[in-house]
Amino acid sequence: MLAGLFLTRPGDLLFFFQADPQYDPNDVNNRRGLRGIWRVASNPFADCQPIRHPTTRYTMHGVCPNPECGTFFSTLSKECAVCGHPYPQHTLPHSGKRGRSYQELVLSLRLELEPLVVFERAVGDERAYADMTDPVLLWVGRHDNAMGRGKGSSVRQLLPEEAVKLARLLRSEPGQQIAKAIKQPYPNQRLRILNKGNTPVEHLLLKRQGSPALKLVDDELMLNFHVARTIDAPGSSFRAALRDAFDGMEIEYVSSEFPWGYTGGTADLVCALACGGRRRRIVIAEMKKDAVSNDAVIQVSLYVRWVVQCLAQFADPPCGELEVVPVVVGRWLDEDLCRPDTYSYTARFLSGATVGVRVWPLEILVYEPKDVYHHTSGALYAKDILYRNESRKVPLISWQPPAGVATTPAEREWVRTTGWEEARRKARLARR
Repeated sequence: MLAGLFLTRPGDLLFFFQADPQYDPNDVNNRRGLRGIWRVASNPFADCQPIRHPTTRYTMHGVCPNPECGTFFSTLSKECAVCGHPYPQHTLPHSGKRGRSYQELVLSLRLELEPLVVFERAVGDERAYADMTDPVLLWVGRHDNAMGRGKGSSVRQLLPEEAVKLARLLRSEPGQQIAKAIKQPYPNQRLRILNKGNTPVEHLLLKRQGSPALKLVDDELMLNFHVARTIDAPGSSFRAALRDAFDGMEIEYVSSEFPWGYTGGTADLVCALACGGRRRRIVIAEMKKDAVSNDAVIQVSLYVRWVVQCLAQFADPPCGELEVVPVVVGRWLDEDLCRPDTYSYTARFLSGATVGVRVWPLEILVYEPKDVYHHTSGALYAKDILYRNESRKVPLISWQPPAGVATTPAEREWVRTTGWEEARRKARLARR
């Protein structure tokens, strides 16, 4: 969630997904669907003050309303995750009847928005996801609507062509009207976002592992967060470690937890790079907080065809030719590690698009926590992360993943035993 929040930049376009309506379900302007279009007007910040809807008085709290607690951590539970205090209930009008009761929530992490073109009527699910008369398929966007544990998300990074399609659908929605929305200045003080130990959120919690003890990030998603926050910053260590991939290219699109599959399959990080206004290259990264293993190498290699399908099928202008840079990031290299050499294939899609794909030799980065310090609580934090390219230390093998295979543990094991090990054996014989 933090990676998604910190991937926003002022000027980005933003669409909301409205879940089941909280007001009159017979109001066609208030049905479930996608709403837009707003523009991000600030960097992320925190605010402990509540925000109240001017009409209904529904309140979004900045901290737990229990005065003896005051924690600012957000949750969708009915009670505070720290003190157990139940959140207040609020009655909203519903179909002209007595109304329905909804719990108030805590949400301290915020963005300031400004209206761009705000449409009165949402685009309903059926049209957004199932209308095949419009030439682009919403893929990333539909994953907010997927049901089940781990399927939905608080934030997704829409592909540029998806945002354009949503704008077309909103504009052409029958009976559509433009709202007269006026930007209001944010009324409260903007505070710095903090970790649980009141350290800056940019500082990453560490733990020690192994002998001699190495300092590792506490959760691999912290690497997603760090790269999301710094990938376009001057002197980005991640970009410098992949200099050949980024040189001469413009960052067109970045996504954390990119949903390439429909049942929860995601790539940790996807970055599309453009040159001359055309999508030319994709970086696909798998993050590991500990070892870079052969299993992780197989995993990110299996992402390639699926991510290419998502980013190349409806690209505008068409890609024609596309390069892919698979990357694994970890703290150390496993013994007997190897990496696939370059290969090429042609992708053909139902949309009619045909793309020539060249996959680079897989890149391996080792991360290192920098500016490490002890907090007063005894916890260990790093102010920054540096990345080193260790690819040259790892031998190449001639291997490419079979088409149509996903990345479940069973599939990765099947790939390892049916083709991967044989490719490694041949590479060892050749080196002798």
